[in-house]
Amino acid sequence: LQTALLAWLVATTGQTGLRCGFPQMLRLGSCAVNLPCMAMNIVPLCITLDPAQSLLQAAHGVRAELHAMRTHQRYRHEHMKHDMQDLQQTRQQTRQQTRQQTWKEIRQPDNSSGQPRSSGREQRLFGVVLNWMPFDRPATLAAPGPHAIVTELLTVASGPVEDLAINLKPQPDGSVQLALEANPDAYSAACLQALLTSLCQTLNHLLARPDAP
Repeated sequence: LQTALLAWLVATTGQTGLRCGFPQMLRLGSCAVNLPCMAMNIVPLCITLDPAQSLLQAAHGVRAELHAMRTHQRYRHEHMKHDMQDLQQTRQQTRQQTRQQTWKEIRQPDNSSGQPRSSGREQRLFGVVLNWMPFDRPATLAAPGPHAIVTELLTVASGPVEDLAINLKPQPDGSVQLALEANPDAYSAACLQALLTSLCQTLNHLLARPDAP
């Protein structure tokens, strides 16, 4: 299913090289698995899909890339943005020093535009976020029994979305609920509805013929 979502992004954007965000729980294998705390991180996945491959063939490559990505799942995306900014500033300083030395020799002013160049803070780590949410179910407090308290989950507000988020929630009956969240400054309601319709049609087509290119 995740590969089918990536294939839809390729068809929609026209770009075979993708850089998407994948949320990571960071709970499994640690004491945080049973603690009500914020532990999630978002890790960028850089992958290239071959349109000539079938969905099943592409899924093998996606699986390998997801496995390799999880090696870096504890590299906080906030720190990654900060490190990107530092790296960009270092490169900018190196370029400026080189230009200043070269322009000094040929008597040309440095940076005639006077405008600062882009920094890592202005660059996005990823665009679309693919969020598999296997926890959308009622939580039971205390051990099962007459004193157990069944709770109801209510999402008051989600976090800010820089671009587009595709949320997948498995349901008790085996189906999957699909929802789109978008930055209102980048997508209108009509545009979002058109994307959702296109996404559902593409998923139905790909999943019905997973062995076809």
